[in-house]
Amino acid sequence: MSFVAKDSPMRPNHALSLGRQTATHTMKRIIGFVIVLLASCSITATVAYRAGFARAKQLQKGTFVLSLGALQALRLSQPVEATKKLETLCFSSADMLYSDAAYRDQSVTRMFAPELIQYRATYRTNHSEWSPAEEQLEQHLAQWK
Repeated sequence: MSFVAKDSPMRPNHALSLGRQTATHTMKRIIGFVIVLLASCSITATVAYRAGFARAKQLQKGTFVLSLGALQALRLSQPVEATKKLETLCFSSADMLYSDAAYRDQSVTRMFAPELIQYRATYRTNHSEWSPAEEQLEQHLAQWK
């Protein structure tokens, strides 16, 4: 039994105590939610980074095979074959860059567009020899002319 009067400042206010408990409970829920959100974002970022890295590695296979073939052709004194392989590699890469609006307007693509256009106008005039990537590249480069 308590000997504190009902209106005494020594007696805890029950409504105030419930308010503190509710606020504490709400804060704990918010903190828990933020922790789960941060963990989810971290996991998603890691998975996306690894997927992008794997995609980049996959694209490097073609670069490796074509550039090795071109090097071998150069060493065997086959400049026509080497040039063809290097052109394939260059035009395929350029097509990927110039077809993507995010990369099309970057400094490297802007800087080398005139040189690429000039090279193609000088050495790649026979349309029957063009690969599908070259045909697409030509459409993308038409915007730069």
